[in-house]
Amino acid sequence: MFYFALIAILASLFLARSFGRRRRFPLPPGPRGLPLLGNALQIPRFRPWETYKKWEKLSHGPLVYAKALGQHILVANNFDDALELLEKRSAIHSDRPFMLMFKLMGWDAITAFMKSGNTWRQHHKVLQHIRRGRVERFHPLLAVKTGDFLHKISTTPKHFDKHANYFSASIMMVIAYGYDLQSPDDPILKMVCEAVESVVRGFLPGGFVVDTFPFLRHLPRWFPGVKFHDYAAGIKKMTYEAKTKMLDLVEEEIRSGIDRASICHAFLKEGEAEIRVEKSSLRDAAFTVFSGGMDTTSAGLKIVLLALATHPDVQKKAQAEISSVTRNTRLPDFDDRASLPYLGAIIREALRWKPPAPLGVPHQSTQEDVYKGYLIPQGTIIMSNIWAMTRNEEIYPDPESFKPERFLNPDGTLNSDDRYLTFGFGRRVCPGQYLALDSIWLATAQTLASLTLSNPVSIETGNELTAHKTDFVEGLGVWIPRPFGFDITPNKGAEHLLNFAD
Repeated sequence: MFYFALIAILASLFLARSFGRRRRFPLPPGPRGLPLLGNALQIPRFRPWETYKKWEKLSHGPLVYAKALGQHILVANNFDDALELLEKRSAIHSDRPFMLMFKLMGWDAITAFMKSGNTWRQHHKVLQHIRRGRVERFHPLLAVKTGDFLHKISTTPKHFDKHANYFSASIMMVIAYGYDLQSPDDPILKMVCEAVESVVRGFLPGGFVVDTFPFLRHLPRWFPGVKFHDYAAGIKKMTYEAKTKMLDLVEEEIRSGIDRASICHAFLKEGEAEIRVEKSSLRDAAFTVFSGGMDTTSAGLKIVLLALATHPDVQKKAQAEISSVTRNTRLPDFDDRASLPYLGAIIREALRWKPPAPLGVPHQSTQEDVYKGYLIPQGTIIMSNIWAMTRNEEIYPDPESFKPERFLNPDGTLNSDDRYLTFGFGRRVCPGQYLALDSIWLATAQTLASLTLSNPVSIETGNELTAHKTDFVEGLGVWIPRPFGFDITPNKGAEHLLNFAD
């Protein structure tokens, strides 16, 4: 009897403490929702980042709370809030939310979407190969692939979108697997890209109803509206075959005595791996390197060159800066980076102007927290509204205009605003951001040194793109240019530089 009384007392104290804390610390402010549904119907399918920004007025501040079907959601519209929660408090705000459809498709094994744990830590070890301080060893590869990119866009500029995709894919295929693509029609590339693109197509606005109502997964496949089972099974099979095929190729090369400088070769060679990881973790992490790196680099390069093609005055100024350093006698390389601050400012401004991931990838809290007097319940999904941060007029006046000068000091040097918000925050920041930035920088520098871009046109609509009218894909958390091409003209006095790229 004593033990039951003791348990009852302890339970009462725990509940009193829990409810007392909730009374002392209210939930953050946000728009009023409906019973049961919460704010689910108020979150738009298109450009939700703009709606979250507008909700600041309702919340009387940049920290916005919403609830959808019982799920707590916290949106940080302000950089300082995101920095505090996702970096300084990363120990409790770095998990990933569970998405059933990702699991059904097999994409819960991809590092970016994986929940925290031992497997994620193994992936983290593999991804150290592309982190800051280690990407310089890939610079010779980037030089070769940039030369191929220049040749392609100078001969068929209307196919720029395809060339940008192939440029990034060919880089990441070598880094991840040591496989050197020779053609955009390579069957292995097609197989891997189809697996990646299937997931992107599946996560267009609207998502999947099974993520909102998980019980639907138990309905029979013949039940009306339950098509996600077959869709998910197809993608899961395709993805598994793609990432397994690539690892099998590496193992076959190692057995044949072929040694390549790739991540998979380094980890699979007996006695030479820096850190041992499970084979399944290596397989999935390497596929993450390829798929994530391919998308990040191609999206960034498209945005930068679109900005230049629609802002001829900026393009001319950048070309003049490059010419003053190279004297039109050679193509610029990484040794010139410090001497080309305006080019650096262009890349910073382009990724601020049109951030390809306006909301980043959501984080989830693993335990309860209190911030600025507000309660953040365990399991809260935290969104970093990168688009809103890049529209902060106190930091970036006239934010919709493309002005690289905002990243320069009065003396023309780059200022200290060197944070690329689109790559995320904290422990979940994109590990390949420096490789992506190096790839984008070199491709942009050598393109400007040899070519002038003009008359950008949407491939899908035929509409001319201008500084104030661009054509972007608005998917779930994705904002990248739709396929476009442009006219190119070899720079006067620098026509011979294209020969260096061959």
